[in-house]
Amino acid sequence: MRSAKTKATQLIEQEIERFGPMPFAQFLEIALYHPAYGYYSRKTDPRGRLGDYFTSAQVSGLFPKLVAETLGAMMNTIESEQFSIIEMGAGSGEILEGVISALREKRSLKGVKIWVVERSARARETLWRRLSRFAKCEIISSLDEIEMVGGLEGCIFSNEFFDALPFHRLRRGSSGWEEIYVSLSGGELEETTKPLSNSELANWTSGLEEKFEEGQEIEARPGFENLFKNWGSIFNRGYILSFDYGYPRSELYHPIRMKGTWQCFHHHKINQNALTHIGEQDITAHVDFTHLSLAGQSAGFMPRLLCSQGLFLAHAGQKILESLVGGPAGLKNRSAIQQLIHPDAMGERFQVLLQTRDADLPAGFETIPNRLRGRRGHPLGVPRQGVHRNPAKEFVLHNSSINL
Repeated sequence: MRSAKTKATQLIEQEIERFGPMPFAQFLEIALYHPAYGYYSRKTDPRGRLGDYFTSAQVSGLFPKLVAETLGAMMNTIESEQFSIIEMGAGSGEILEGVISALREKRSLKGVKIWVVERSARARETLWRRLSRFAKCEIISSLDEIEMVGGLEGCIFSNEFFDALPFHRLRRGSSGWEEIYVSLSGGELEETTKPLSNSELANWTSGLEEKFEEGQEIEARPGFENLFKNWGSIFNRGYILSFDYGYPRSELYHPIRMKGTWQCFHHHKINQNALTHIGEQDITAHVDFTHLSLAGQSAGFMPRLLCSQGLFLAHAGQKILESLVGGPAGLKNRSAIQQLIHPDAMGERFQVLLQTRDADLPAGFETIPNRLRGRRGHPLGVPRQGVHRNPAKEFVLHNSSINL
């Protein structure tokens, strides 16, 4: 006996009946972001043990402290009269709550203004309950709500923001790129291929230098350029700090990933059944960090640092980590640190990209091993296609005194 169709499924079927097959990206807009039936608009929090996946904040309360340490270093570097902090896609607000608390403990909130950007109305209600006690924090649905005189200075940061944005799925055919659509046949949803749905995709694929096998699938998010353009319109000086999972193109589009990187998360189990549990499961794809870097650069945000989350946190939060591995809580802290920075856990799966606009790197950041340099002939300093890396062998802590 088939289970009842979700409201999101019914809505998608109605749209296809009226207008014909829809690109996978349009399907995701409804499945993930519909204000009533989308996955991110649900009443229950999709993260944590009772949800579908964990983030760094659910793994450990240390993560916000390490982010706060990084923001503090940025404040000391640009010495702005008002340092603006903007978190994109804040979810239920655990990270920002910890960041603000850590900055307040260090008395580093003078001259700081904070905005929380969250598209989901239900998530904004949760954010208000969690963050309303902080007078300097404002919860908004988009950057258009920011009232300012002149440009802002500070940092836009995010954790697993880009991977959650809708994406197109493309397949390399015998005569060029095709796009995967969602169609309706015999009353059931199915996938089909059609020509590319817009000129943005055609322009985006024409800029790819990698070689692709026939039948190979990739994901595309051509809207990154517009996103950075909007950020550039309000930001005069500062940083963009992005934590997410993905790779530079030379690794992301390797033929070993013939079906792309997209996957679904449902009750902590991974599947590739996007046309089931619609509105009740998360659907994400890895981030193309080459595209992210180039999109930022087109808006004046220069890529300055790309490294694993483990390397970044071990360097940026060195003093904090050293203070936590001893004492009565040392064992518990060591376990949490392992999850955040070890290459077999989140340390290598997640990457950190730091982009700057008219701002220097904070002191000490130049010593962090950087994938943006070090390989001749490649603009992002990463291995060429076909060269395999062993992340575990590359992982070296800045200071051997952190003994995990």
